[in-house]
Amino acid sequence: FMQLASHNAMWQSRKGAAFGFSSIISQAEVELKPYLKDLIPRLYRFQYDPNPKVNEAMTSIWKALVKEPKKIMEEYFEQIVKDLLKSLGDRLWKTREASANALTDLLQGRSIQELEPFLQDLWNMCFRALDDIKESVRIAAFKTCRTLTKVTVKYCNPENVSVADGQKFMKVVLPFLLTKGLFSDAEDVRKFSLRTILEICKTAKELLKPHIADLVSTLLEGLSSMEPQVMNYLSFHVEKYEVTQEQLENTRLSAAKMSPMMEGIESCIDYIDTGVMEELTPKLLQLVRKGVGLPTKAGCARFLVTMSLKQATTLRPFADSIMKALSGSILDNSSAV
Repeated sequence: FMQLASHNAMWQSRKGAAFGFSSIISQAEVELKPYLKDLIPRLYRFQYDPNPKVNEAMTSIWKALVKEPKKIMEEYFEQIVKDLLKSLGDRLWKTREASANALTDLLQGRSIQELEPFLQDLWNMCFRALDDIKESVRIAAFKTCRTLTKVTVKYCNPENVSVADGQKFMKVVLPFLLTKGLFSDAEDVRKFSLRTILEICKTAKELLKPHIADLVSTLLEGLSSMEPQVMNYLSFHVEKYEVTQEQLENTRLSAAKMSPMMEGIESCIDYIDTGVMEELTPKLLQLVRKGVGLPTKAGCARFLVTMSLKQATTLRPFADSIMKALSGSILDNSSAV
């Protein structure tokens, strides 16, 4: 059966075999049971094959074999996820595309306990598919990533989960997105990572606290590293486009202030306490002294101003070291800095 399923040409000419197989299944349920742990994951995936004849035939077999879909999906969920994750890296583009489409459906309505063991692998393989050489695979992966973002944001919200469960989810997803996601070579991966991080910043509330130091420092750095390349180009060709360096810098400052990343940074401020500030301050001082890029320096300044207005008591013990670091910027060549 699985050999037949692996050859699309054979399925096109033997579509009726699938329906004949359905009747065999109904008469051989007991004999098939030992093979279900291998059969169910592959059969589930084949229902999403890009070839309509294959997925129609497989859907027919699935319905004949699986009398209680909800029960079967719960019983074999682990095997199905592992098969789809492995198949996302398959050499055949049809297998990768089918796996992405299957995951999009599989992820919906799953509990945090079901998803948490696979969360990092899910993000890792979905991002890999998002950068696939085949366009149809990328399109399928885009839908999967969109669903995964919704699920991730949902379970990083303390209104939907317990603090303990939310912290487990955050501990896996945020470090991954802040490192491998934001610093990926693939633009779509970077965009999806940033979008997910910013959504988490809006809803995670107190769950943010253990991650604020890394989150704020990485986003401040990202103000420069993810700045549109046209800004860097213009900074070296201001005369050609008849704008002054000061005008360009003011434009970059305005863009940094209005950046969604800045909004994400400021959403963390209400959850900063002395412990968080102790961890964040060395990273912040490093960025103030040696941060590369005008947007990063502007972001640091805006963050500190907002902190002084909202969290003056928390900021006060660190004020001296921060002021010393800021004093070096007074002599900066850039008037905007």
